[in-house]
Amino acid sequence: MKEKNNKMIKVLSIISIISFLIIQTIPNVYAASDPLTAINNLSEMLYSIAKGVGVIMCIYAIYNFATSFASHDPNQRLSGVLVFVGGLFLLFAKTIINTIIG
Repeated sequence: MKEKNNKMIKVLSIISIISFLIIQTIPNVYAASDPLTAINNLSEMLYSIAKGVGVIMCIYAIYNFATSFASHDPNQRLSGVLVFVGGLFLLFAKTIINTIIG
């Protein structure tokens, strides 16, 4: 039991470090004289947050998918795949929206 807790602490600490590094790369929203610049900066910040959440979701999904093989649980495996796809959508949200808009 203690070994399992140590592994979970290591995984959570790695996720915390990765999320901290992602948050550090989020651009600041500066109050500019042009309102369009401020809106574009806010949009970039929101896309960066979505990208960070997408990375965390993908990491969690890979962990969930890997542990499903140990427990032989097909529902957990399916859940891992679905969360991974959702994380990829969040990770590439800006590109997807720009492609749709044109």
